[in-house]
Formats: sequence, structure tokens, C-alpha cells
Amino acid sequence: MSNSYKDALRIANDNKGVDTTLRAVVSGDGDTTGLSLEDGTTGNVQIAGNIIAGSENVDGGNGGGSATALSVNKLTSFVTTGTAKSHVSLADGTAGQLKIIFHKTRNNTTDLVITPANFAAGSTLTSDAASRGVMLVFDGTNWQVLGEITGTAEFVVG
Repeated sequence: MSNSYKDALRIANDNKGVDTTLRAVVSGDGDTTGLSLEDGTTGNVQIAGNIIAGSENVDGGNGGGSATALSVNKLTSFVTTGTAKSHVSLADGTAGQLKIIFHKTRNNTTDLVITPANFAAGSTLTSDAASRGVMLVFDGTNWQVLGEITGTAEFVVG
């Protein structure tokens, strides 16, 4: 197998497959990956190292009706605002999904307005300063804010 199927992945379990024990995923040539799995009964996954989840850089859209849609397939969105570039929208995610939105650059004193499709705390989040971020988690029905948001100190819920 090591010479013919180097790219094939397998569970290190003497050809018994996945079971309730956390086992390393190994390549066809015997190299151990940083990933270990258990079966669907326990469902545990262990990762050695960093999870790389992707990011995007976007400009805000021109008002709520022309908001720039943030990707739900990227963990982090870096948003730049400016004249006629203020609004972003966020579609529903999947239960347990995290989303980080960072107000990267604020041009022409233009606030960032985030409108999630379903938001437990209100209808929008607003940032009036650059270099601010907010982390959300989707609970299966609504986006929920992780952490505290108050007044003008961070994002404001509207």
C-alpha cells in the first residue's frame, strides 16, 4: 500500500475500522496525521495543531437594501466601511457554527452595520470605530453574541 496508495488515508486499527477509541488517521505510506477520530457513537475528533478556517476581506454595501453578504463558509470577515459602504448581512449558519466579524477599516466616519438573518439580541449590530470585532455563534435558530456588548465600548445591538 505504501508505494501505490500514498494519498489514501486510513485509521490505525489493524484494518478493524473506526470504533469507540480515539485513533490516528494515517496516510498510505504510514505517516501519522494530526487528526484522530472516533466513531459516530462518541463522535470525538482530536486535532494536533491549528485549525485553518479561512477569512475574507469585503467592503460594506450601500445601505441595508444593498448589503454585502458575508460568507458563512469563512470563519472571519474583515470589513471596510466608507461613503456608501456601510452594511453587511449574515445568513443563517449551522448549529454550533462560529462567525467572527472584524471592522477592519473605517473611512469617512462610516459605521459598520451588520444585519444577521436571525439575531436573538435584536436586528442589527453597529460598530462606530475601526479595529473592533465581534464573535457570534449560531444556535440552530438565531445568531447569538459571545461575550458582552455594551454602549459605545464595542458593538451596539439595535
